[in-house]
Amino acid sequence: MTKDKFEYIENWLFRANEDIAVIASLVNSGAEYYTSSICFHA
Repeated sequence: MTKDKFEYIENWLFRANEDIAVIASLVNSGAEYYTSSICFHA
């Protein structure tokens, strides 16, 4: 695997983990009006 490809994958995984953290935060907030945002990040 080239360095560029590795960095691309690493960046993608970082962003995916950010989305997971946002989903967890919104779900744990208990506010039902975040449903569309939760679905977007999923």
